Amino acid sequence: MRGIPKLRSGYFKLRSMLSREIGVHLLKLRSMSSREIGVRLRQRGYQMWERWQHRRDRQAMTDEALFARLRLPSGTSTPEGLRTYYRHRTSPRFFLDQQPPEALRQLIHTQFPELLLNTLAQAKAVMQQQFTLLGHEVHYPGAIDWSADPIDEHSQPWPHVFYADVPLADETLPHGDVKYVWELNRHQYVIELGKAYWLTGEQAYANAAAELLRQWIEANPYNTGVNWTNALEPAYRVFAWIWLYAWCRDAWRADFLMCFLKSLYQHARYIHAHLEYYTSPYNHLIGEATALFWMGTLFPEFKDADRWAACGWAILETELDHQFYADGFTVEQASAYHYASLGFYLTAVLLRQLNGGSVPEQVWSRLERAIAFSVHFTQPHGCVPRIGDSDDARPIRLSQRPPWDFREFHAMGAVLFSRPDFKHAADGYAEEALWLLGTSGYCRFAALTSEAPQTLSKAFAASGYYLMRTGWDREAHWSCMDCGPQAGGLSEGPVPSAAHGHADALSVLITVYGEPMLVDGGPYYYNGDPEWRDYFRQTRAHNTVVVDGADQAVHHGGMGWSNVVEPQCEAWVTTPAYDYVCGLHTGFARLPGPVWHRRAVFFRKPDYWLIFDELQGTGQHHVESYLHFAPSTLAPGSDRVVATLTASGRQCIVLIAGAPLQMSLCTAHHPDQSDAGWIGVGYGCRRPAPVVCWHAQLELPQRWCMLVTCEGGNWQLDCRQDGVMVRGRGQTDRFDWPGDHQAGGGFGFQLDGCSHTEVAESAMES
Repeated sequence: MRGIPKLRSGYFKLRSMLSREIGVHLLKLRSMSSREIGVRLRQRGYQMWERWQHRRDRQAMTDEALFARLRLPSGTSTPEGLRTYYRHRTSPRFFLDQQPPEALRQLIHTQFPELLLNTLAQAKAVMQQQFTLLGHEVHYPGAIDWSADPIDEHSQPWPHVFYADVPLADETLPHGDVKYVWELNRHQYVIELGKAYWLTGEQAYANAAAELLRQWIEANPYNTGVNWTNALEPAYRVFAWIWLYAWCRDAWRADFLMCFLKSLYQHARYIHAHLEYYTSPYNHLIGEATALFWMGTLFPEFKDADRWAACGWAILETELDHQFYADGFTVEQASAYHYASLGFYLTAVLLRQLNGGSVPEQVWSRLERAIAFSVHFTQPHGCVPRIGDSDDARPIRLSQRPPWDFREFHAMGAVLFSRPDFKHAADGYAEEALWLLGTSGYCRFAALTSEAPQTLSKAFAASGYYLMRTGWDREAHWSCMDCGPQAGGLSEGPVPSAAHGHADALSVLITVYGEPMLVDGGPYYYNGDPEWRDYFRQTRAHNTVVVDGADQAVHHGGMGWSNVVEPQCEAWVTTPAYDYVCGLHTGFARLPGPVWHRRAVFFRKPDYWLIFDELQGTGQHHVESYLHFAPSTLAPGSDRVVATLTASGRQCIVLIAGAPLQMSLCTAHHPDQSDAGWIGVGYGCRRPAPVVCWHAQLELPQRWCMLVTCEGGNWQLDCRQDGVMVRGRGQTDRFDWPGDHQAGGGFGFQLDGCSHTEVAESAMES
């Protein structure tokens, strides 16, 4: 009898949990269009047919079945005849076919000798089964287990079952992180073997590539296991395999070519049946559509090729406006995924053009804007800021380019759009451009003049990034304020949805003399310890304000968010002497005591940034304001922090005044402690970096200011009810509080005694 209350309690808890789950699913169902419901039902029906086929063990494909799916001229109905046909066909054209092979080889040997050396070094490592996966070095001394996490040696392989039965969502199982498994199985490292064979003619490289692929095909039957669980993974293999085929087709034996074509057909068939129209309709869908277009274009012998190519291109063309804002940035609000989607599009467009297909002008225009955004987004040291999620997804992985350096897109854009400013931003011709655009592309790049962009600071209002800089040289100052949406596709209501954007509204990033100083908390991983997984996405992992410990939207764990709000830019002005941006978000208005956060940044070029913060609301609230530093040594004081940057030893100062905030310096004390003191630098990679948090229990409304200087010195900051004063280097600058113009006061200021009012006027206009 004593156990009955416990049973009753457990029953009610279970019923409550199930009710919540059912409620969420009903909300999701109500939000679906009839088209979405139709697509999901059709894909579920196809999955049932696949399960039936799998149970009957009909995954293997015979030679006869392959030939039945091909449209071939007479005399090619044997493996050897098929090999001869593919060796000598002259169309369709791939990127290597833009010039005679010897012309490109000669250009590489004379102008890019380091390319050959790097390729051979990487190829030899791959032949020894040494791979770099998401920043981790992995070595397989024996047979490769394609279903096991290569990083976690204690994990167990994922089960060898029908793909829909692989328990991806169960985090309690000891299978490790599936992202590392998928990275191993994307096969991007085999590209080095293909390049090595094509550049040297040494058969050993082609044989090693064929053997790796043969092992994989035998170990991963169609529709079986973890490597067939979503369509993007086969898509990445398609890209790697087709490049490998282009480099090695003359060296492969007929029996392997048959094996290769069977699996390649199954890859295209799987992608076509499982396109992620609604489950992941951004970079996943675009990557899958691109792979389908590649397959349909480059292997027209398959009877389904026309359907594949038409479907892939239709998705790419119709989805373009849903993938990028009008200002060029990805709607995913994640810098790494901007280049994933952009790379997919570029390879598809170039391949279509190479084979005589037309490309609408609006497609070219949108891609040019995407590259133009990248030019301004790239910091003076050549890397983009680590904003949003990242898994090192790089569809054009034709070199060992450092993470977060995407200047190969600038080089390609310079050629494609004849843009001298893109060439300046590229800082040299990239290997990726060499393979995709050939010798003629290199000649056009060499003939193009190099000119720095005419615009320094620039507003990208649609995506919400306000970029400020002092110049286009390597030691320029650069900064960014985020006043844009959290990510496309997130729900303003209570329905949870997933996205790669973080809760980072009004976050500020600063680079001084080309060296990062204030950085984003960065990405981390999608699986693993939930505490670590979630920390880097939350508001406290960014250079912005947290109220009552809440995020700016409701976080449901992992990539799940709901109740998102869109910040509003209230003012933007740029001049040679200063830049000014002011934004507001209402993410904390859902709290029991609603709060509104306004932030403005005034960049006095090149001396300092003045960051104004205002919280509107009533009652007591716990307030935290975070700053994440690049690796530095911090010396805290009562009202200031002196940061000595690790790379250059340069000293910068941050002062704070206004609200009675107390400072805490957070440093990483333990590698297993999920807390401030860390920044994410790539998937599954983090490093210690100091974080400053100013915090207090405050009665709202409140205002305060932070002064960030580029160098040391005796700077002073004074905040009063009627304005803010900055003193340093023998000058005195005075500022009104942003937001006062809402009551008709305007935002005015004096720089070293000279009054300015144009900001107030421009703010009202914007």
